[in-house]
Amino acid sequence: MALAKDPLKNALAALFNGTAGYPKDAVAAGTAWATLYGNYAANATAATAVPTVPVQSDLTAALGTLGKKLGDAFIAALGAPPPYYPTLVTDMVAAFVPFWPSVGFKSPDGNVTGVAPLPPPQPLIDALTAFFQSGNPSLGPRPGGDDQAALMADKLDTWTRTVAVVNTPSGGSPLPPVLLT
Repeated sequence: MALAKDPLKNALAALFNGTAGYPKDAVAAGTAWATLYGNYAANATAATAVPTVPVQSDLTAALGTLGKKLGDAFIAALGAPPPYYPTLVTDMVAAFVPFWPSVGFKSPDGNVTGVAPLPPPQPLIDALTAFFQSGNPSLGPRPGGDDQAALMADKLDTWTRTVAVVNTPSGGSPLPPVLLT
């Protein structure tokens, strides 16, 4: 399978619109964000002649860390001075950037392993800043939950596709980095 933005958008829309209720606090919100990003991330493949996919146990552990860090980010933003979002952007980037390097990759036949070097933070900083500025009432009308979800899904999907994986066949040398698809 491959990364698919629409399921991420739909999951974010359900979260933003409170379809199944809203998270009870910032910690629960961090877990909710990590869960929906994890569902999206589980389908990541590194497109090469020897594709690899995330190792499920690594992905599960990384999502636990991501959820905690996102919860902490939401708490920090609540305690930050206005306009709040610069604190949130900094902390969300600090949560997402180390996510992929903590996830191992393996081919279905087990003959190829992959690692993701630290992805570039600046595109995510720019994307999240633009997202939060678009919802700032002082800068114009605030978009609805569905529009916010579509925008955030686009930002996360675009950034995730900047993540590279270096695959190494068993007994071979590392191959050139490939981007997640």
